[in-house]
Amino acid sequence: MVRSLQGTITDEAGQPVEGATVRIGAYSSSTGFYDITSAITDEEGSYSISYTKTLGDAVSAILTVKGYVVVFAVESETLDFQLPEQKATLSGKITYVDEFATPVSNYPIRLTVYLGRGGRINIAEAWSDSEGSYTLSVIPGQFYSARGENTYIMTYNNNWESTVQLHSGDHKIIDQQVFDMHPGTYLNGRLEVEITDESDVPIEDAIAEVAGTDIPLYQAGNYFFSDVLKGGAYTLKVSAPGYMPAEENIEINGGVYRLSLKLIKNNPPVVTAVKERAPDYNGWYNKDVWVSFKAVDEDAELVVSPPFLVSTEGADQAIKGFAIDSSGLVGTDTTYVNLDKTAPVTEAAVSGQASSGDWYRSDVHVSLSAKDKLSGIEQTTYSLDYGKTWAVYNGAVTLSKEGENIVLYRSTDQAGNMEKQNTLVVNIDKTAPTLQLSLNRYSLSPANNKMIPIQAFVDAQDGGSGIAAIQLVSITSNEAGQSTGTGHKIDIQNAEFGTYDTAFELRAENSGKGPDREYNIVYSATDKAGNTALASATVTVPKKGK
Repeated sequence: MVRSLQGTITDEAGQPVEGATVRIGAYSSSTGFYDITSAITDEEGSYSISYTKTLGDAVSAILTVKGYVVVFAVESETLDFQLPEQKATLSGKITYVDEFATPVSNYPIRLTVYLGRGGRINIAEAWSDSEGSYTLSVIPGQFYSARGENTYIMTYNNNWESTVQLHSGDHKIIDQQVFDMHPGTYLNGRLEVEITDESDVPIEDAIAEVAGTDIPLYQAGNYFFSDVLKGGAYTLKVSAPGYMPAEENIEINGGVYRLSLKLIKNNPPVVTAVKERAPDYNGWYNKDVWVSFKAVDEDAELVVSPPFLVSTEGADQAIKGFAIDSSGLVGTDTTYVNLDKTAPVTEAAVSGQASSGDWYRSDVHVSLSAKDKLSGIEQTTYSLDYGKTWAVYNGAVTLSKEGENIVLYRSTDQAGNMEKQNTLVVNIDKTAPTLQLSLNRYSLSPANNKMIPIQAFVDAQDGGSGIAAIQLVSITSNEAGQSTGTGHKIDIQNAEFGTYDTAFELRAENSGKGPDREYNIVYSATDKAGNTALASATVTVPKKGK
């Protein structure tokens, strides 16, 4: 039986996809799944396939588009497909079957569709990362596999399988425990530590930590315990007031690692770190500060850290000092210093209708933004009266006064550093120039068809930014003028429009068919802020006989 299938494949934006593969296959109960034919989309994203199938066989279309494999059951002669913006995702974690679920890295996961004997279609594959996590991204079509509607087979190493049904937009999580691959050198486990002194008396103010990590250890009196730890080698550090600190190398490799540590008492010197003065502002110093160390101990022979000058800027700088007695016992104390000696930096941004020069022809909005690398900005202030008064900046400042506007501005940080004042000059001219226009003559008589010289007298004044340009804008007539054989008007001659041209010629001509001929002459004056004024004058050519 001869059938056909055609359609168009487009991307997420609806644009045609060229080079996509459309493969046709069928399943027969007698022969299993078999390939029939395939086609590749053209530059329009279109394809057309003719194929022959046996009556009763289930036909499927397998699309390979931009790295995705999509399966559809063929139920008509047309199959159009657009890549969806949202894909379906399948993610999870691969762990070993030990007590604490050790993650397995580089573990292969494969997603397939089983269309019957001989018809296993590879859809996607992935490998787990160092934490055992994997993610598969697929585009579900619409099909009926041997395992059910839109049902995929997840294949793990050594051919372990599970099924999952996916539709467009699904986000499913499937975790899997495996035993066909070992996770590595160590298995996950937990840590339990008991802290006592040399007489087995519990030490309840001890501190225990897994060195070099952020792994939390929970405490119940002198007993510490952890959540599940990733298998591996660690160093356990334990300390307590009045005792010598201790370290223990441990290996987590499955199960619970139990440890009992005994701390040895000591009586080190008591050290106190003292800053020379209180913070300068808001808990911050804005100038160098000395930190000295005082020590108290029964032993008179103490070695104490010398005073330290904190001159490097930074937040929460740990300044640590020590004292050592004659037996070698060490006492320490740490204080923290916030030092910011650098003033903030403020920048101004100006918005308004600007000319090509330094003038604005509208109200101007000034926005201020301040930055500080350490303590942060406390406030930004500005002045519009040359520093006599200052206002706190809370939003854009509007300048509307014409002429020169001077804005002073500065910022202060949380450490009390004040920036040197900045100056912004804004020139505003919102008023158009005044423009006066007169001509040497306003009437051309008699109408004898001759070219008559015209002299224009143009005077422009501007009390703001000053005149930038005076231009002859246009000369127009209310009558159609004479023209050459090529159609160019010649009734207006030697006029250079767009320039400061005050001398030109007009033809003394009147058609006699209507009112007097009128030439309308327009000049413009533009100031440096871009404001423009126009002036016009009229030259009349009376009818013959007037």
